[in-house]
Amino acid sequence: MNPAPEFPNWITADLPGIGGSFKASPEDFLVEEIAAYEPSGTGEFLYLWVEKRDLAAGEFVRVLGKSLGIQQQDIGVAGLKDKVALTRQWVSVPLLNEEKLSQIDHPGIRILKTGRHNNKLKTGHLSGNRFQIRIRGTVNQSQERLVGLLGRIHTLGIPNAYDRQRFGRGNETLKLGWEILSGNAPRSIKPWLRRLAVSALQSGLYNTYLLRRQLEGNLHRVIPGEVLAKCPAGGMFRAPTDPEALGPEQARMDTHEITSAGPIFGWKLFAAEGIAKASEDALLAQSGLNRESFLREKRITEGTRRRNLIFPQVEVVGFEDRDVVIRFELPSGSYATRVLGELMHSEETAPESLVDSDSNDNAEFPDT
Repeated sequence: MNPAPEFPNWITADLPGIGGSFKASPEDFLVEEIAAYEPSGTGEFLYLWVEKRDLAAGEFVRVLGKSLGIQQQDIGVAGLKDKVALTRQWVSVPLLNEEKLSQIDHPGIRILKTGRHNNKLKTGHLSGNRFQIRIRGTVNQSQERLVGLLGRIHTLGIPNAYDRQRFGRGNETLKLGWEILSGNAPRSIKPWLRRLAVSALQSGLYNTYLLRRQLEGNLHRVIPGEVLAKCPAGGMFRAPTDPEALGPEQARMDTHEITSAGPIFGWKLFAAEGIAKASEDALLAQSGLNRESFLREKRITEGTRRRNLIFPQVEVVGFEDRDVVIRFELPSGSYATRVLGELMHSEETAPESLVDSDSNDNAEFPDT
C-alpha cells in the first residue's frame, strides 16, 4: 500500500464558488469554544478562560507553563486552536494562588475570567467551536453565489472529513502510522509520535471510506447493517440488515435527525453488520491491514465512529466591498476549512493549522 489520504468532493462542486482568501490577520479568524461544562466553583483545578492571539498551540502552553512555574503536562486543554487567529478557550492548571496569573506577561495572551473545578480539562471536553471568519477579496458575484451555496449546505450537509495537516508534510505522519500497524516500524519511536502517526492513519482510512461512499452515491442513504448516530450529538445504533426495514431510519436521515457514522478503525470499534461490515473490511484489506492489525498498539487504537455529515447553519454577517463575513458553529473535531472550502472552492482551505479537537492529548505537546 502507498498510504495517502483521500478527500470527499465538495457538496457544492457543481456551483460557482466565491473565491477569496482568509487569515490576512488574526482578527479575520475568530474561534470561541463552546464548553461541554462550566467550572463548578470548587475543586483542585483552576480553569482559565483565555483569549489567545497569533500564537501556536504548543507555544501557548509553553508560555503558560513557564510563566506559572508548572509542567506543560499539567496544563489541560479541550482542543487545539489555530495560530493565525483570535481564539477564546478554557485551560486548566493545578490550583494555585490567583495572584500568580499576573506573571503571565505575553502580548498574545489575556486571561478573561477564572473558576475552580474538580477535574483536569482533557482533549474533547467541549461541545464544539463557534467561528466568525472574514473571507477577503471574493468575486463580484459573491452575494448572489452564496444563496445557492448556503442552500446546498443547509440541505445536504458537509462531508465530515479530516483536513490535510492531519497527515503531515508529504503524508509522512500517515505513512509512519501504516508502518507501525504493519509491524515495519522500529520500537524506538517516541510514544507521542507513535500516537500521532497511528491517529493519522486512522483518519486517512476514514477519509478514504468517506470518499468511496460519496462516489457510490450513499452519503445520504442508509446502508443495511451500518452504524447510525443521532445529530448533532447522542447515541449510536445499528440499522436493520433487511433493506426492506430501512424506511424509518431513512426518514430520520432525510430530516437530519440522524446520520451514518463511519469507522475510525480500532480493535474495539462498534461493529457494523451485513454488507456495511463487508465494505469496511474490504477497505482495510485493500490497505494491507485487518482488524487484528490494531492490536499491535492496543492502548491507543480502541477505535470509534465519526459522523459522516455535519450540518452547519452558516450565517452571513455582512458584506464590505468584496469581503464577506460569515458565522457558524461546528461540533467538536470538525474542521472550519471544510465549510470554507464549500464556499470558496480554493486550495487555501487547507492551511497548516486548524481547529482539531479529536487530537490525542499529548500529540501537540510531547513528553521528551
